[in-house]
Amino acid sequence: MDWSDNVLDIREQFPIDRELTFKIAEEKGILHSIDNSSNTIIPMTTDFLITFIKNKQRIYLARTVKPSKDLDDPRVIEKFEIEREYWEKKGIDWGIVTEKELPVWFVKNVQWVHKFYFLDSKEDEILAFELLKTLTNKNSQNLKIINFCNRFDEDYNLEVGTALTYVKHLIARKLIAINMVEKLDIRKIKISEITIKDSGGEKFDYISS
Repeated sequence: MDWSDNVLDIREQFPIDRELTFKIAEEKGILHSIDNSSNTIIPMTTDFLITFIKNKQRIYLARTVKPSKDLDDPRVIEKFEIEREYWEKKGIDWGIVTEKELPVWFVKNVQWVHKFYFLDSKEDEILAFELLKTLTNKNSQNLKIINFCNRFDEDYNLEVGTALTYVKHLIARKLIAINMVEKLDIRKIKISEITIKDSGGEKFDYISS
């Protein structure tokens, strides 16, 4: 969700109205979770409430995430039924996501680059920008990215692997476009196989002044 350009906001463990969930549970003959020590209703949450843009309109989605094996538990299904009815009354699309719905390699690829969305210092940002400019050099197009990174580390007297960190950062920032659906093997990918955004103007306004 964080990778999607259409997603505006992601709220995790979103609390839902316990008075309404308790009423729904009573109507459906489902036991609502109660704190026995205080005899109070335990609030329910939805894992994700997502705000996104579709056809220029702001849309909301409610999603609960569970391992598929948990769907065999009758109590889990009961709670899901309360949650489903709650969001239906609110007019918001609700659904369950398991590991079976997640594209495995896309998830792994995003995990591979996402933690490098921010760099440690201004100097690193400047060097990442320099690396991106160098990638656009026509003489570099037939190089494999990993070989290019090794050369960049050597040219700028950087620790081995630093340039690869910059590449991950630029992918995370979507300044380098690469196929994220299939397994990424950076050792085999040539510079000519990636798309580099225009190196001018606002494309690089993430670099602080």
